[in-house]
Amino acid sequence: MSDGDRQMGLVRCEVTVRRGDVDLVRTVAAALRDPEREAAARATLRERFGAASARGFKALLAACPLDGVDLVRTRDACGTDGTAAGSKVTAP
Repeated sequence: MSDGDRQMGLVRCEVTVRRGDVDLVRTVAAALRDPEREAAARATLRERFGAASARGFKALLAACPLDGVDLVRTRDACGTDGTAAGSKVTAP
């Protein structure tokens, strides 16, 4: 790796892929290095493969396809001390 590559923030990484995917991975890496294609390549990859975990759990839930899922939940009938609401707690 040249000094120019390092100055551009490039690092070398090693991945293990199936033999048939080698050219594909090299093409993706080349697109990520290319100043004219990097933004589009990065956006496409994030959209398809990975931004959900980086955004956090709430964002992941918000992105879930929940059409038709009943999310209404009634409040538990327990008091704050873990007993049923209105029940009497006696000390031993």
